[in-house]
Amino acid sequence: ENIKTVGYIHTVLTPNPCDYIYRKGSPDFLLTHGESNSEILKSILDWPSEKLILSQSFRYRENKNRTLSGTIFTPYTIHNNKIFIREFKNLIKNLPSGHYPFFDIKMHPPMNWLQEIKHLKLKKELKKTMSTYSTRFSKTPKKENISIFFGVTAAIFEALETGVEVIHICSDPVFDSHSPDIWPNLDVEQISNNVFRYNLKKRGKYIIFGEKKNILNEVIKKI
Repeated sequence: ENIKTVGYIHTVLTPNPCDYIYRKGSPDFLLTHGESNSEILKSILDWPSEKLILSQSFRYRENKNRTLSGTIFTPYTIHNNKIFIREFKNLIKNLPSGHYPFFDIKMHPPMNWLQEIKHLKLKKELKKTMSTYSTRFSKTPKKENISIFFGVTAAIFEALETGVEVIHICSDPVFDSHSPDIWPNLDVEQISNNVFRYNLKKRGKYIIFGEKKNILNEVIKKI
């Protein structure tokens, strides 16, 4: 009866975080590494404030050399390649000349051979589109500090917290995109039905990058 359970959200909450609703069986205490994450848990997901503990991140460490800018990130799972390819093409062809940097493409490690095929196809089509509309890119772009993310990924907030502007392309915007109605401190501009632009109103609200060692020991001692 004296045993206490402690949970830790090692990432950032999902776009529609209903799986985190406070209910029977929830941990006695829940660690988060961002004030805005805690606010969502309290105001939307019914977590009592006394059960939430704010901490530096155990996963995301302070790194001045970290950069997620100028990169296209593919998702963990691809459900509909056609939507991704179509929306990326529409985004790029409507840009003015020299607007974006020449993006690198970082593929998420696929979960199986079928996903690997889908990832390789997506990478091929992205390169083809960038080649077709090559004038939209430049070594000295108007939008230099920007990256593009496909699907659901917490790396969106890792990029935002380092000052990178994010373009988010969703196959299902209802479940994949971040709404300002749920996410405080997030500026959202909807470019099309499946494409969104994100910026933070203030950095440090979703991820407090870890600096100290043995953070967990310090937090547990306080419980």
